Amino acid sequence: MALWASDSGIVTTDTDMTTFYWTDLNNQPKGRSILTGYDYKVPVPTNVDWSRIVAVVVDEPYQALRGRTAPCPTNSQEAQDTLDAIRAKDRALADAAAELKAVAPLTRFWVNLEHGNLAWMQACKLADPDHPIINHSYVDVISFDVYLQPFSALWSDYQWLIDNHAKDDQQLALIPGTFYYPESAADEPGAVSTQAGLLKKYFDYADYQNQSCDLPWGSRGRTGSFDGCRVWIVMGWLAGNFFGDGHLHVGEQGPPEIASFWNAKRALPLRPDLAHQVTRGQLVPTILSVMED
Repeated sequence: MALWASDSGIVTTDTDMTTFYWTDLNNQPKGRSILTGYDYKVPVPTNVDWSRIVAVVVDEPYQALRGRTAPCPTNSQEAQDTLDAIRAKDRALADAAAELKAVAPLTRFWVNLEHGNLAWMQACKLADPDHPIINHSYVDVISFDVYLQPFSALWSDYQWLIDNHAKDDQQLALIPGTFYYPESAADEPGAVSTQAGLLKKYFDYADYQNQSCDLPWGSRGRTGSFDGCRVWIVMGWLAGNFFGDGHLHVGEQGPPEIASFWNAKRALPLRPDLAHQVTRGQLVPTILSVMED
């Protein structure tokens, strides 16, 4: 379990895995962590200890799809221009993933999509089963974020990602909304009790999908961080407070209703078959074997 760090600093509480933001590269936390807001357009930074970063998150890179209605190639110039932009983005992300792997072979390359990207992918797959778009084999972890909705409204999209995984070892991340709107009435979306109540289904789904963590390790080999589990992590959004979209979002570290449920889950012991996580020293032979390949 992890919480998305805000721009203001590093989240060090209420998590199994600490996160830190791209703008905080000089403040890498101790122990293992996730680097969020990863800038794939620049060279891989060298001022961090990559042996302790288990994943980098590229957040919503497909801006060209916003507001577009044509899901697949058509005779319209707009649709073709959009497709060209997506292909250029795919090439840039693939290059960034390869550069990261060369420096940090055990670090997962994680792409978080906007929810609307799922409809695009599903329509294109329906029109052309061999149409490669958005989700590719360089993506180690894939996710999408959408909030204020029950998990039942999202289940089919998560299942679609599983059924159409880009590689056998691709894992999912679940991103529930760990925030509330102070102005929302008790029975409205965004109310603290409503938001807290939505969390349970995310964990139920993770438990269901991870009954057997038997996915192959893939090109990374053994990383020591929940290899083989279909749902790799549940990362709540948000930890601290944030103002956006006309609302103050009060994060998990504020409302006790959300924090109490979150921390009750975090306090549960790991399953015996997942309880042993490889130490940094044990990872060295794995790193060397991957680099030799």
